Amino acid sequence: MWKYTGQGEFIPGVPAVDMPDAEFERLEEEYERNNQVPANQTGCLKRSPLYKHIKDASPEDARKEG
Repeated sequence: MWKYTGQGEFIPGVPAVDMPDAEFERLEEEYERNNQVPANQTGCLKRSPLYKHIKDASPEDARKEG
């Protein structure tokens, strides 16, 4: 899960919301392709201070909270 931490800041074309890993990966590929990001700059969304990767809660963790 990628947690949005931008407090209102955003990257044009990238939703300012929490996203599951698969959606974030798809969006990053699309962003890099559309913006012609150079090969040495790939992964720029993952390095952005606007998103932080957090561990998804396991089903076991969810049961403990419920």
